[in-house]
Amino acid sequence: MIDARTRRKLKRERDNRDEHVLVAVDQSYGNFAAVKFVNGIPNDRVVFHSGDSTAQKNKLKQYGAYFETPTLQLNYLTEMFLDKLEDWNPNTIVFEGLSFGSTSASIFQLGALYYGMQVTIHREFGLPYDSILSVTPAQAKNTARTFLVNGDQYEREKAGEVIRLKSGKPKMKVMTKKDMKAALDNTPYAWITDGYTHDGLVASRTTETGIFDLPDSIWIGIYALERYFKHKYERPKDDDE
Repeated sequence: MIDARTRRKLKRERDNRDEHVLVAVDQSYGNFAAVKFVNGIPNDRVVFHSGDSTAQKNKLKQYGAYFETPTLQLNYLTEMFLDKLEDWNPNTIVFEGLSFGSTSASIFQLGALYYGMQVTIHREFGLPYDSILSVTPAQAKNTARTFLVNGDQYEREKAGEVIRLKSGKPKMKVMTKKDMKAALDNTPYAWITDGYTHDGLVASRTTETGIFDLPDSIWIGIYALERYFKHKYERPKDDDE
């Protein structure tokens, strides 16, 4: 945990520097992904890994720390994230908001992670609550969709034709994890996922997972930076433009 002297030092640094540092977080127990932005530009990222130690996929992984209870998992992720925040020292932190439409039992654990992390950051890191923001999954997805090109932002029939609503307007695509990464690949920040993989591959035993979580963090950050800090990111153009 961060002691009082360090807390005061970090606050002085934040108050006296010219740069605005924002950290955007796509939080989960398995892949806790965070991206650091400096004056609107991503320049670092990290993924912390935890979860159920009895799950077969976790037994094989050579990274992260796994525990039998969500409480111990939450404690580990909190400690890891506080250490990283001490290094990054952000002015603003943005979390992914909870999806209240979910009926999964895991929503209770995610709620503990979401609210518990905010309270801990406020107390230990000294960041005001109004500097701890939230972006909904829909807001992040809608932002990412605007970075897709060549009609990829629309739903299509099996034959490839764009599906149209009764109004004649094209039907917007329901964004998947792969779509979120595809949108990231249309930006200068595609390097964010370099060196990461995803669960289900043999490579995930030794290579960190998070390739589909870091893009979510990027879009959470970009939405917040455009909405609250007046940054503007150029959208890519179609190939024929």
